[in-house]
Amino acid sequence: MGFVSLFLRKGAETYESHVLLTTYLVKSSINHIEPLWLFSSKNRTGAGERKIRKAFENYKDNETVFSSIMSNVQWNSCNPENSGIESLISVLENNIDFWPIEQDEKQEFIQLAGQWAFAFTQSKFYHTYLTTCILNEPYTMNGELKHPIGMIESFSILAALKHMNSAGKEMVQKHLFPKQEKADWVMILNDKGKKLVRNLDPLLDKFSP
Repeated sequence: MGFVSLFLRKGAETYESHVLLTTYLVKSSINHIEPLWLFSSKNRTGAGERKIRKAFENYKDNETVFSSIMSNVQWNSCNPENSGIESLISVLENNIDFWPIEQDEKQEFIQLAGQWAFAFTQSKFYHTYLTTCILNEPYTMNGELKHPIGMIESFSILAALKHMNSAGKEMVQKHLFPKQEKADWVMILNDKGKKLVRNLDPLLDKFSP
């Protein structure tokens, strides 16, 4: 009976891994943007980095299943659009108890975030960013991704918050990038990615509208 239970448990874990991977890739392919570590957080799927890692390890055996959407996933990982920024804002609004932007400020906020993202993508820094892998394995998906989905959108939101509500920016930054030593984002990003996050303020200021 113990062997059967173990088999069933492993089967359930495999199914859960497929569901997590499929959900995240499909939503990312249609520009429903959020960083993987936010998707894995307790206020979202509650999966945690261990289950998310297992899900991405399964990708190598299921590459062909996702072949039709991977070009969109790759594009959306480093080409921010206002629709993706708005998607991430909606996720954050629903997951942070006291969202610091009032409804009558929302359009200005989205505009500022979009302006930051546009300035970022026109810069020399962005061209360096494009050629630099900032993900740990297995999150590169067999080398198909170099950048986490939602990274630029996260930065643009923090830049807009820094302009409109600096205290709110600190609160949202702690939500997006918790300071725990083994926070999910720390495990997902490689050393170059972690360095980028830990030295974020100068980058936010550099492209501030």
